[in-house]
Amino acid sequence: MNQSDYTQIPAVPPPAGQTSNFVDPPSQEATMIAVSTVMMALTLAFVSLRLYTSFRVTRKPGLEDWLCIVALVLSFGHISGVLLLSHKTRHMWDVPLSWFLDDYWKIRLFANLFQSFAYFSSRLPILMLYLRIFGETRGFRIACYVCLALVFAVSLVAIPLLSYYCAPFPSEGWHSLAVFARCKNILNWAIIQGGLDIFLDLYIFILPLPIVLRLHMPKRQKLGVLAVFLTGFLAVLASVVGFYYRYRLTYTNDVNWNEGIYICTIIVEINIATICSCMPACYAFFRHITEQRSSSSPVHHVLQPELPNTSSTFFVKQDSPAWLPELSLVELRDVREDGSGNGLRDVETEPLSNDSAPHKPGSYHVV
Repeated sequence: MNQSDYTQIPAVPPPAGQTSNFVDPPSQEATMIAVSTVMMALTLAFVSLRLYTSFRVTRKPGLEDWLCIVALVLSFGHISGVLLLSHKTRHMWDVPLSWFLDDYWKIRLFANLFQSFAYFSSRLPILMLYLRIFGETRGFRIACYVCLALVFAVSLVAIPLLSYYCAPFPSEGWHSLAVFARCKNILNWAIIQGGLDIFLDLYIFILPLPIVLRLHMPKRQKLGVLAVFLTGFLAVLASVVGFYYRYRLTYTNDVNWNEGIYICTIIVEINIATICSCMPACYAFFRHITEQRSSSSPVHHVLQPELPNTSSTFFVKQDSPAWLPELSLVELRDVREDGSGNGLRDVETEPLSNDSAPHKPGSYHVV
């Protein structure tokens, strides 16, 4: 049978009471375009605001800012690939078999590989930010590295699987129907990966909360910082929704139709992770604007590390981003009750004034 004959053969037989429609059937194309457009616009806006804050407001960019750019580019590459196939997200009985004999598998492999890299890169900025702020604490640093290794493994292990199951063997060629039959086997990995995605997003979400909750600062400022990190729960919700559609994709025969919705959840999940990593910078930007309007005098942020004895260590890195003033702490070592000691490094400090807050041992303005 030649390829032209496949144009009238559905990929799967229609269910009872249904007939194949190759002309104008329902599809997920409009939904995919709408979701992609909204998420691209939101991600571009948040990343742009982050970069503006880091490069123009504080003039102190970090590695995580450059990683955000990488995440943005890879996400857009993934979206470009899936949109090229969006018109094929029909019910399987409305998809002619010939569609799997053109460049479908080349584009599909391109999009799937970009998805793996985009997922990995979308988690990197927030983890690098954690290390930059809280990395002096050995246990926290190890927890971050473990998370990085897990994200790397879960994201990039899909590459050899995709290369084996969803690409033709040397003897087959890109137009072989054997690829169509073999690529279904990778759907079992989609379920495993979906469960691991939920675990890792919860891991990333919970990781900084114990440290943030233990910070000694005015309640209003602590709630503001906590709210910034709590936005990471959006990524957890996106992973849970994505898992549901992974399940439907794996255990139903209507692959293309369910894959359209599943791809939408993946687009949301990847871009929400990038957006969440921009929230601290966005918070600092709007706070900066508010403070500029409310007062022309510098605002001093009260930091009150608790030093229970005359030799204590407060582990928050001194090179924390300037756009997170509440967390821009230095490591305080061997600071005594009178404020003396050798623990203040490379930062100008001054004791709290009487009109700002009562003096407590170990309390400083960061100027």
